[in-house]
Amino acid sequence: MSSLTINTFEDYREMEGLNWSKAKWATKCLRTMRLSDKPRDPSPDMRFGQDVHSALLEPSDFQSRTQPAPEGLRRGSKEWKRLEEEAAESGRRLLKAKEYRDILEVVSAVGDNPDAKRLIYEIPGISEASVQWKDRATGMLLKARIDRYCEKGTPEGDGLIVDIKTTQDINNLQRRLVKFPYMYLHQMAFYRRGVREYTGQDVVNVAILAVEKEVGFPTGVFHLDPTDLDMADKEIDALLYTISEAELFGPLTEQYESSTLRPPQWWMDQQQGATS
Repeated sequence: MSSLTINTFEDYREMEGLNWSKAKWATKCLRTMRLSDKPRDPSPDMRFGQDVHSALLEPSDFQSRTQPAPEGLRRGSKEWKRLEEEAAESGRRLLKAKEYRDILEVVSAVGDNPDAKRLIYEIPGISEASVQWKDRATGMLLKARIDRYCEKGTPEGDGLIVDIKTTQDINNLQRRLVKFPYMYLHQMAFYRRGVREYTGQDVVNVAILAVEKEVGFPTGVFHLDPTDLDMADKEIDALLYTISEAELFGPLTEQYESSTLRPPQWWMDQQQGATS
């Protein structure tokens, strides 16, 4: 069973199934995972990322749901609160003039990058789509929210998942591929599973469109190696098995396991070198 649906994020949240945003917390402990999806207000960085996604993938939605404040108006002032209430009545969110301008500059920067422009605007595809499927090994119902999927996204005509990441420094992407809580490689392998189930195609490629948050908003397109995704897939298999066993037989552990705490290996090597 698998389905791919274009819907709102609110509708996606209501869909049944375990998503990667929650599942990844089980790499720490199941207790953390169980509590990870409690509603919380988005941070400024999270809000910026959401607005970038909306402006690039659903531009008409971004225009209809946001409203720029007058230049120089201070957030929290009496006039701000008045305009914020007016905007909310029409279903809009008030943004500072600079915040709104920054989002438009990101859109312009993406358009100036030929590779990024091709992925977002030139290759036919669907954006903000939700996929739901049943894991073959555990029977667990899973789901994912795909930024963009292009059925013929490569020169060879293979499917392509496009994921947008905002970051302070694009040079940090490499370590974020496997570093918790980012784990971009595993996230994309998880998404690839869903798309494979939906399309029935084994070859599904993945590209990350990265956007820096600083002035100028430089962008870059990075393709993930299928072999790396396969290795992440094996770790996902083990993770889903642990989660499913906990669901069937009760939590294997909801706390960190007791153990002996030793210094990091680099420090041990340093001490050994000093005494040799």
